Amino acid sequence: MGALIDLGAHPIYLTNRLAGPARSLSAMLQSTSDQYDVDDNSVVLVEYESGAIGILETSFLSSGSPFQLELYGTEGTLLVEEQSVRLKTDTDWVDVTDTVYEPMPMEQWCMPSIRQQNQV
Repeated sequence: MGALIDLGAHPIYLTNRLAGPARSLSAMLQSTSDQYDVDDNSVVLVEYESGAIGILETSFLSSGSPFQLELYGTEGTLLVEEQSVRLKTDTDWVDVTDTVYEPMPMEQWCMPSIRQQNQV
């Protein structure tokens, strides 16, 4: 499995969830290192039926890259970087990190089931 299928699955499903069905795409996959027999670096440009454009990047080569999500629209910008969430409308950036907390998947889906089983 290469970088696009291994790591790229996450930005693929996320942008599809945000932008809707894809209309067209173009991808470039590279094998730049002798360390892997598959793509170790990839970029995908997706045009969505909604008119949005997504740029998906993934790599086995980038060491320590943070999680980042950038959404740019006609009414503002949303930046998610690791645990920080910032929103810009008009001219000011606002840190909204504390207002968008969601429990981790383990807390959301597994713990209620475990608690319910223990009550039986």
